[in-house]
Amino acid sequence: MRNNIRKVYASIISFSTKRWLIYPITVLLTLVISIILFSYCSLAPFGTGQYSLAAFDGNIQYLDFFSYLKDVINGENNISYSFSKGLGGGFIAVFSYYLTSPLNLLVFFFEKEDLNSFIDILVIIKILLAVLFMAIYIEKRFEHNIKRVYVILLSLAYGFMQYNIAQSSNIMWLDGVYMLPIILLGVYYCVKFQSSLILTISVGLSLIFNWYSALINAILTCLWFIVEMLASQVNGVKNTCRCVIRFVVSGVIGICLSCFILVPTFFELRGGRGSVNFNEMGDRFVGNPLSEITGFVYGSQSSWGAASLFVGSVAIIGFLGFLFEKNSFKSVKIGILSVLGLIILSFHFEPLFFAFSLFKGATSYWYRYSYLASFILIFCASKYFLHRKTHNILCATLFFYVLLCLVNLNSSVNSDTRVWLTVLIGGMTLLLIVLEFDVVGKTNAVVSIFLLLVSVLDLGLNSVLLCQKYKIDTNPYVTYVSEQVSQIEDLKKNDNDIYRINQTLTRNENDNHLTANYNEGLAYGYYPLSVYTSDPDSTQRDLLQKMGYTKNGDNYNVVNTSILGADSILGVKYILSDYPIEGLSLVDEISEANGKNVYENPYALPLAFFAKADLKSNIINADNSFEFQNKLYSLLIGEEIEVYKPASFTTYVSDNIENIVIDAPSNMPLYGQLGPFYAPSSLNLSGKYVQGYSQWSSPSVFYVPRTEDGSAFVEVTMNDGTLSGMNERIFYYLDVNELSYAISELKYNLPEIVSWNNGDIVLKAKCDDNRSLVMSVLFDSSWDIVVDGKDVAAKSIDGSLTYIPLDKGDHTIHMSFKVKGKIMGFIITFAALFIITAYVIVLFYRKHVYFQKNTRVSG
Repeated sequence: MRNNIRKVYASIISFSTKRWLIYPITVLLTLVISIILFSYCSLAPFGTGQYSLAAFDGNIQYLDFFSYLKDVINGENNISYSFSKGLGGGFIAVFSYYLTSPLNLLVFFFEKEDLNSFIDILVIIKILLAVLFMAIYIEKRFEHNIKRVYVILLSLAYGFMQYNIAQSSNIMWLDGVYMLPIILLGVYYCVKFQSSLILTISVGLSLIFNWYSALINAILTCLWFIVEMLASQVNGVKNTCRCVIRFVVSGVIGICLSCFILVPTFFELRGGRGSVNFNEMGDRFVGNPLSEITGFVYGSQSSWGAASLFVGSVAIIGFLGFLFEKNSFKSVKIGILSVLGLIILSFHFEPLFFAFSLFKGATSYWYRYSYLASFILIFCASKYFLHRKTHNILCATLFFYVLLCLVNLNSSVNSDTRVWLTVLIGGMTLLLIVLEFDVVGKTNAVVSIFLLLVSVLDLGLNSVLLCQKYKIDTNPYVTYVSEQVSQIEDLKKNDNDIYRINQTLTRNENDNHLTANYNEGLAYGYYPLSVYTSDPDSTQRDLLQKMGYTKNGDNYNVVNTSILGADSILGVKYILSDYPIEGLSLVDEISEANGKNVYENPYALPLAFFAKADLKSNIINADNSFEFQNKLYSLLIGEEIEVYKPASFTTYVSDNIENIVIDAPSNMPLYGQLGPFYAPSSLNLSGKYVQGYSQWSSPSVFYVPRTEDGSAFVEVTMNDGTLSGMNERIFYYLDVNELSYAISELKYNLPEIVSWNNGDIVLKAKCDDNRSLVMSVLFDSSWDIVVDGKDVAAKSIDGSLTYIPLDKGDHTIHMSFKVKGKIMGFIITFAALFIITAYVIVLFYRKHVYFQKNTRVSG
């Protein structure tokens, strides 16, 4: 044990000054390359700053999440619960997935309009950490025996590999990339020196920073443990069992270290996407493993059945050298290549893909775990450059580039120019590597410098091409945010009551009125109907679906219109709309912003009101969302009412365009629903605007405006030009007189809202008789409800909205949201911290005793 302590201590801190310089050199090189790269590509805030890597989900979701985080830091929103999450809900699972990296705290120094710059700078920082930690890993794992230039080059290869640029829009996944080398260094120390500290702490931190990428790392960590066992030649059942137990205990304590965030996340995910649906797992074999070769060409992208593992020419040449090297232990080589082969197989075999994607249908952003394979390629190259044998490397590299040309040339995947450029620079790199092996003295230093420059050019060219593919224009975002923040502030100044806001137009909306930007409530600090997260609340999604706001995929509901009857029940007092809507009145005091005016809903209920009937039997079965709302209103007021009434219509078909003319009373909001026909189409709604339909992000229920003469029509055009499959046409108008009556009944003797904050509500109610207090708050067992000092169990209306039965008299109601598992999680984390602290104290005590004895002996 003492000998192992000495080895660990020596490995961590003892090496020459020249070796120590590797770390600042790699950091400085990374910083210089990144700034030049980002300036050349005009990525904010560098160069002209016109573009950003915050594309795709970065643009749709993460910019808004970082706006929310900025509000949290400023004390204007809440981590545990937020009414800005759609209809409101626990936020721990969303926070732990997207925002727990401590680097995100830098958002404090950026304005909301400048968040594109923040994300780009965050990408640079995470690339820099990936390079630095990879340099540390290579240095420690190979005990400072690899020539410095190759440590630097392979570390740069890890930082600027294809994954880091291509997945930069999913900024939180990069936390897993830079933590992987430290975790696997911990595995090495655990096996080689019986030291668990690095593995335990790195596992815990990785889970805290982003549990999703940490679990991906865990897959390779378990496989890599076997590789390190083979490399360290652990023999005998006893030694093997000890090693396995040490590894397992280290990992478990690391997991416990993160339980203060993991346990509450687990409890919250059970109400969203925490379950595993094996129906999402296919059984096909897709693509061809040879297709991975196409991914080594500059600017290559991963696609279903073909992953891009570009890590630069030095790493590829080193991997080929390792592949054909004869002097390494066969068992170790077989182990490493088996793990690599398993990962490559997972790119093509659906059950393995499902497992590596953590048992979720990850059918986008291919492949979110591919950096595991890139790491192994670089590790193999490191093993090769440890010995630097030229045997077979020329033939192997030549064969590889010939194969690369055969696979890529005249294909639709990569252009011939990029293929030839890849081969040319790869050949130059090979020549310089061979020269560097053979020459000595000052000439060797000159060759190393040229090798470094060519490698930087190699990685830089690929990064430039990827940045061109993955960047977006920042100007629309800056303009939109500036105007939207101002409009919301003006609205709050004009009306500081408690209400929800809906809107018909968002950022990044297509010409056909389709959008996926549903987190603006989080971004700008108001209570919306919509939210788009990886952890949607199933209760919320079900309720909105029944109300007419259809589900889209696993993440959000389509809320790009205003269904007035639904909005009124849910407390939507204002609608930000780019067109007038029947039944709403324009708010003249607030100016237009981003093409949207503010309209007031005179029928909006407050977020708490009394039902006029007994709600014990409240399960609602309805044929469509209009009838559902009719039955919900009837239930609440205690009498049958039809706020929605069927509208008659006539259909004409001409030139594959179906024209539906609707006959309904004037001044009544009109809605339609078609299908199901599952064929992408466009709806021309009374010539006022075009709505995409029956496709991704399209609504189910749509609002039909009126023409100037009061008529209304819908023209249905299938995108493929052929009308087919539509077997249902439903049109209803909202009888505002009936709606007004229902709302007036529900507004009688309203409770007083004393305070309504995220996760904390205080109400006062005066009941003339036994009443049911209804709140447009989602039913959740995490709410603690106290009425007049006594705990009360809340009930739900149709499993969604919350209501509390009250007796006659005056009442004070206090609702507080309790995060499940929070106390348990903190206790486990503190226990893990205690164990780690005790371990460190024992470790340093033994080291002290060892050095004292060693000093006496030498004296």
